Amino acid sequence: MEKTGRKKLTILKGFSKNFGLARILLLSVALVIMLVTIVVTAMSNNSYRNMVRTLYTERLVGLAKIADGIFKRANVDKYLAGAPIDNVFTDMVAQLKYIVEFTSIENIALIRKGPNGDNLYLVSTAIDEPFRIVDVTWAATFEDFEEEDKDVKIGVDPDEMLVSLTRNFYDSEGEYCGVVYLSTDYEDFMKEVSEYRNRTVFVVLMTVVAIIALYSVYLSKYLIMPIREITAEALRFATEKNRKPQKLKASDKHDEVGVLAKAVTRMETDILNYIDSLSKIHEEKSRVLAELNIASAIQQGMMTGETFPDRTEFEIAASMTPARAVGGDFYDYYLIDPTHLAIVIADVSGKGVPAALFMMVSQMLIRQILIDNPKKKPSEVLYGLDQLFSQRNTTEQFVTVWLGILNLKTGEVIATNAGHEFPVVSQGENGEFIAMKDKHNPPVATVEGLKRSDYTFTLRKGDSLLIYTDGVLEATDKDNNMYGMERLLDVLNKKKEPTAAGTIKSVLNSVNSFVGKAEQFDDLTLLNIIYKG
Repeated sequence: MEKTGRKKLTILKGFSKNFGLARILLLSVALVIMLVTIVVTAMSNNSYRNMVRTLYTERLVGLAKIADGIFKRANVDKYLAGAPIDNVFTDMVAQLKYIVEFTSIENIALIRKGPNGDNLYLVSTAIDEPFRIVDVTWAATFEDFEEEDKDVKIGVDPDEMLVSLTRNFYDSEGEYCGVVYLSTDYEDFMKEVSEYRNRTVFVVLMTVVAIIALYSVYLSKYLIMPIREITAEALRFATEKNRKPQKLKASDKHDEVGVLAKAVTRMETDILNYIDSLSKIHEEKSRVLAELNIASAIQQGMMTGETFPDRTEFEIAASMTPARAVGGDFYDYYLIDPTHLAIVIADVSGKGVPAALFMMVSQMLIRQILIDNPKKKPSEVLYGLDQLFSQRNTTEQFVTVWLGILNLKTGEVIATNAGHEFPVVSQGENGEFIAMKDKHNPPVATVEGLKRSDYTFTLRKGDSLLIYTDGVLEATDKDNNMYGMERLLDVLNKKKEPTAAGTIKSVLNSVNSFVGKAEQFDDLTLLNIIYKG
C-alpha cells in the first residue's frame, strides 16, 4: 500500500512539473490584459493631455483678457506719446507682476507699434524699463486658438519649453496696434501630464496584477486542479495493476470538466468490463481450441490406417490436411478379409466441427457395414448408408464418396463413385497417369432409397491408383486461379515417385507451391495405392 502511495505521489510530481496548461492560460490572459492596458493607458494619457492643454490655454486666454483690460485702463497710449511715468503706470506694472507671481505665467507683455508706426515698443513684466524698442522674432508657430476668435493665437516653443499666447490689442479708436503676449512654462504642463500617466499606469498595473491573481485562483480551483485530478486518475488507472475506478471530485461539477470526469470514470468501467469480457472470451477460446485439438487428434487417429507390414501385394499411403482445426474429408483402408482391401475417400459438405462430426459418423458406418457384410458391393454399402442417414440427417448434410474393394489376388477393383472426383490411375507399360472418368452417382444422403451402380477395372503389377478430394483441384492462388486436373497430371507424370508416400508428398508440395501465401479454404486429402501383385 505504501509503495503504491509513493508511486502515485511520484506520478503527480512529475505531472505537475510538465503540466503547462495553467501556464499557457495565465500567460495568454496576462498578455491580453497587458495589451488592453497599453491601449487604454495610451488613449487615456492622450485624452488627459488634450484636456490639460485646453485648460492651460483657456486660462491663458482669460489672463490675456485681464491683461488687456489692465493695459487699456492705464491708457498706455499716453505714455507712448511721451507722458511721464506716474502712479497709474506703476500700478499697472504691479498688477501685471501680481498675476505673474500668483499664477504659472512666466511673462506678460504688450508689444505694439510706436506713434510713427515704425518701431515696436515692449512693456513687459520681465524687464524693469518702462518702454523698450525691440526687434521681435517669434520662435513659436502660432495657430488660431478658436475658429470664432481670430484675435487669439496659441503657439509652443519646444526649445525654451514655453507655451505662448497672443491676443490682438486695439487702441481707443478700435484700431489694431499690437498684441498682448503671455507665456507659461511648458515643463509644468508636461510634468502634470507625466504624473497623470504614471498614476494611471500604476493603477492599471495593480488592477492587472489583482485580476491575474484572482483569475489564477479561480483557474486553479475550477479548471487546473480538476484537470490534474482527472489526468492523475488516468495515469493511475493506466499504470497500476489493481485497476479499480475511483470517483472523482470533478464529477460533481455541472460543466464541461464535470462531463469529462464522468466520461473518464465511465471509460475506466467500460475498459474493465471489456478486459473481463476478453478474459472470458480468451478462456472460452482456449477451452474450445483445446477441445478442437483433441478432436483433431481423434480424427487423425481414426485415419491413420493400418501399416500392413506383412502384406507384399500393395503399398499404400494417405494424407489429410484440414482447412481448419478439424475437417470434413476422410480416407480409410482396411482388410475386409485376407484377400480383399477396402479403400474409401470422402468429402462431407461444409467445414469445421459439423462436417467433422458427420465425417466420423460416415466413416464408422461404412466400416461397420462392410465388416458386418463383407460380401456386399460398394453400391450396396452406400445404399445402406443412405438408409441410415435418411432417418436422422436433421442437418441435411451430404457426403461424396469413392468406395472401392481391391482383390489382392487378381488386382480387380470394384468401385462406386457417389459424386466424388475422378480417380487418377497409372496403367500400362509407360505407367502414365490419366484421369479415369468413371460414372458419377449422386452423393450419399441426398436421395433416399437411391440405388447406385458399380464399375470395375484391373490394376496390374506396378500400377498406381490416386484418389483425392476436391480441395486438391480447387486449390487457388492469390489471383484465384485453380490448381486443376492438368497440373495434377503434370506433376504426377513429370517425376514418377517410386513409393506411395513419395507420390503424396510430391502432389502436396506442388499444391502448396502453387497456392503460395493464399489462404487454404478447403481440406486437402489424398490416398495412393501401388499394386504389387
